[in-house]
Amino acid sequence: MNDFSGERRFEDFAEIGFGWFWETDAHHRFSFITGNRFNSSFELTSEVFGRSRIEILEAYGHVVPDDLRTLEQLMDRREVFHGFVYERPTNKPYERREIQFCELSGRPVFDADGTFVGYRGTGRDITAQREREAHLRKMVDAEVRRSEEMRRLISMVNHELRTPLAVIDSTAQRLGARLGEDSDEHLRLDRIRASVSRAVDVIDRMLSSARLEDGRVTPEKESLDLLSLVRDVTGLQKQINPGFAFTTEADRPDFMVQGDRHMLEMVVSNLLSNAVKYSGTSRDICIQLRHAEGGRWIELAVVDKGVGVPLEHLPMLFRRFFRASTARGIPGSGLGLSLVREFVRMHGGSVSATSTPGAGSIFRVRLPARA
Repeated sequence: MNDFSGERRFEDFAEIGFGWFWETDAHHRFSFITGNRFNSSFELTSEVFGRSRIEILEAYGHVVPDDLRTLEQLMDRREVFHGFVYERPTNKPYERREIQFCELSGRPVFDADGTFVGYRGTGRDITAQREREAHLRKMVDAEVRRSEEMRRLISMVNHELRTPLAVIDSTAQRLGARLGEDSDEHLRLDRIRASVSRAVDVIDRMLSSARLEDGRVTPEKESLDLLSLVRDVTGLQKQINPGFAFTTEADRPDFMVQGDRHMLEMVVSNLLSNAVKYSGTSRDICIQLRHAEGGRWIELAVVDKGVGVPLEHLPMLFRRFFRASTARGIPGSGLGLSLVREFVRMHGGSVSATSTPGAGSIFRVRLPARA
């Protein structure tokens, strides 16, 4: 039973704990200390007895930090303190760290007559925690710098490329108006305009991604017929990709949602562009619209018969800049699907994908129907 005595129990807890216990006399000199953690800076615990924290550092020739003097002033005023942090130099030459961060808590002790007799408290070494925090701050600062550089690049791309692209597109449009529908030149001009449209689409994705990151994108919702919006976007895709067959299937004539037209157009456009890009030898793309759960939800599915996505890549498919292994050799930024996910979330919906490599993919968007 002796092993369970109060004194033995206290000693065991002190030895296996994450810090140390300490007591000082009325002059702040150590009268008791326990716990191995404290001893990382000094050869023997006995070397601290009869000395204050300041006297110990001075004995080793260290400069006394200001925060330690502040602690002594708190103790002079007999104040209770919790979580007081100060730095102290380590003493052993083989210590990996030159500075140790200590966190102390303490309270004054008075005898039966009310006379101040010293302090009693706890301490712990938080150096590793401080190092992790510093490392994390360094990583965050580096990420902020990278994001700022990316925003400047995107702004420059937008400023430098939009105007010349608009000039190219308008010139091609005017030239096309003078040519016959069946001329080879007209076909070449259509390809030029399609290339311009794809370049503008990439710029829009980059700008949207940067604005999302800054929190500067909020949906401006209005009453929309999703079927009509799909037909408009599909019509544009047909002009850009004349070799593809786009079909639309709907279980009802109306699909009303409360949404931001520009965002939802980008959602549908990105999904159709992806279907075209990864179509392989297939040229058939189907857009399916249906009502679900008694009309409370509207589901839009884009179905292709292309190269597909490996099963292990599906969970990462909507991450920014992620591209599946089947996308090798196919131009792309990895931003389109991440924008789809964020825009759909802003509308209270969800997006998912199923795929079979070599057989195609289905991307499903679920949006709340207008009440």
